[in-house]
Amino acid sequence: MIIRSEIKSNYTCIQNSLLNDSSLSCKAKCLLIQLLSKPDNWNLNINYLASQNKEGKYSVRTGIDELMEAGYIHKIVTRDKGKFVATEYLIYDAPVSHDQAMQDGKIEISKHPYPKNQTLINTDILTSTEGNNCCTDEPELEQEVITPPKQQQFAPAISEKQYLLDLLPERFRTPIVESYISRAISNHDLDTVKDAVKYSVANVKGGHLQFKSFLDKCLRGKWSEGYSASLNFSNVNVSWDTGKFPNGSFTGSRQMDSNVFAAAQFMASMEEVRS
Repeated sequence: MIIRSEIKSNYTCIQNSLLNDSSLSCKAKCLLIQLLSKPDNWNLNINYLASQNKEGKYSVRTGIDELMEAGYIHKIVTRDKGKFVATEYLIYDAPVSHDQAMQDGKIEISKHPYPKNQTLINTDILTSTEGNNCCTDEPELEQEVITPPKQQQFAPAISEKQYLLDLLPERFRTPIVESYISRAISNHDLDTVKDAVKYSVANVKGGHLQFKSFLDKCLRGKWSEGYSASLNFSNVNVSWDTGKFPNGSFTGSRQMDSNVFAAAQFMASMEEVRS
């Protein structure tokens, strides 16, 4: 038996299809409901969401990633001549196509006639929409450069730099590493730097200088290409007799096989220098 209280105000309407979506975990569903309960101009902030729930920042971030993979959150990146300007996250209560999400993003832009001579602002905006929703990790598309006006924010937006710093263990969070990551963001797209940071964290056992050096080599040599793909095989049964995954690779990604070899050589040389 379900006993319901009478609701007269302060409530959120949610489609049952969202609640019954078997592709989502309970954590992702609850996080999405929490996001949809916010005002339309509410800005994405991992720290704020973590402070309002028992889950930590990492757990909240994985929930956001799950919703993006399932199609409930879509990321739109705005660039000016190839340089990053802003990232807008569109939140939906049901999945939509990538093209539909891009069209919704353009409609949101057209609602705000921004002056052309204002300074560009780097901000991550989380927009909640009615009855629509989608997100994929398809290539970032350049949009018309816009200048977001100053507006009331219910929580400060999380920057791309802070997003990456949150992935680092405490021993790597030094001014030298932070400065390098800032430069990396301006020279590479976010997904490339994110994979490189994750791969470096997984491999470097030394201090922050070794981490910075490894990360630099990782980005220059594209060692982390295929790293995310290899992680997708973490739950796949592996034939340990042959040492290969179902696709014939040793890591889950053929590209990653060659990258692992290059990274191993570099780490071996670093150990020789230390000794």
